Amino acid sequence: MHGVGEQAPVNEEIVESVKAVSLLFRVAAARDLAGQQDLSRCEDAEPVCQAISGNRLLLGVADGLGGYALGFDNRSGGQIAASTAIDAVVDYFRNSNPDAEADAEALTNLVFKQLRYLSETKLPPSRVRGTLGRHRLATTLAVAVVHPVRDSLVRRVECYWIGDSRIYFLGTNALRQLSRDDNLTGSDAFQSVLDPPPMSQFLAASMEREWRLNLCEFYLDCPGVLFLCSDGCYSEFENPWQFEAGLQQALEASESWHSWTECLRLRFADGCSDDVSCAVFPVGMENFSEFKRSRRSNASHGLLGRCMAADLTAEEVWSQIYQPVYETLPGRRPSDMADGSCNDVREETEATEPPRLQVRWSGASRPWELFLAWLLGFVLATILSGPIIFWARVFWNGFKSLWQNI
Repeated sequence: MHGVGEQAPVNEEIVESVKAVSLLFRVAAARDLAGQQDLSRCEDAEPVCQAISGNRLLLGVADGLGGYALGFDNRSGGQIAASTAIDAVVDYFRNSNPDAEADAEALTNLVFKQLRYLSETKLPPSRVRGTLGRHRLATTLAVAVVHPVRDSLVRRVECYWIGDSRIYFLGTNALRQLSRDDNLTGSDAFQSVLDPPPMSQFLAASMEREWRLNLCEFYLDCPGVLFLCSDGCYSEFENPWQFEAGLQQALEASESWHSWTECLRLRFADGCSDDVSCAVFPVGMENFSEFKRSRRSNASHGLLGRCMAADLTAEEVWSQIYQPVYETLPGRRPSDMADGSCNDVREETEATEPPRLQVRWSGASRPWELFLAWLLGFVLATILSGPIIFWARVFWNGFKSLWQNI
């Protein structure tokens, strides 16, 4: 068992809720002789959206890397790696304690061990030297775990990712990227479209020692949609706001959550150049018509509407209008989403959405730790204040005496 303590059972209400709004789809770039999608050659794993213990919701996607293609059982290494990663994630969180601290390193190690086991027991020795021979059974991964907190309107969300599979939050007024791609150049979402950089890390059977899943945690009490996807989903668009516009267009053409995802699936299936997998779930906004109505106002008068109507170059639209909101979480602005640091809280001057998201990045101090540190400092100051004042007076009297005798 992962975590500590007795597992909490799965509430039947959340199970039924997830079954009712389980929005998953997978698209293959490969085609068969009849021109139909050939999912048997799709290297994205089946996405996951399921209820787990402690009334939590688990979302996940994985994109197998075809460049490291050695596999077995008539499946490529990318297919095997992606499905193995998803299975390991489901096993990890299904058997974890809902109250345990988020542990990206433990999850990384579990997936790595399973990939390494398959590599050692199923794959023949590689004759390829260098990176291609070293990193077999490789995949990206994006996972979101949603916890209920206090009441049904506030949820704690854990985001884990590695590589270039992404986690988005589509709010009523803005699209925000909760993950940050692992790439060698440090390119942002706009630069990556213009000149796609190589990945700096991913999961593999023989991954580098320092590679591990990124982790971001935050508290969410504003309505919207969690949207997890592989790179084939967003890479077809010229820039991030065009991607949001594509999501909005599909939304306008739909009458329910399921018809929206079906519309998106057809959009990606129409001439996509890469496999696509998506896991989508509405959070705090189960009414599709209400969400659609809220998004329509933003598309015409909000952030997206300003971007589409601006008489500026794409670079200027990105830097002056879209990036300040797209790369921040409401109420917080991360300085570097890869290393987990976070700047002070600030008002979102560019956002029309109120600052409702409170972020706790992995490694940040908890309130009780700050209280204990303050209490210890207070006690030490009280104990030492007497001797300090005494020796200060001795020093001052000696100094005055020395000055008077000069």
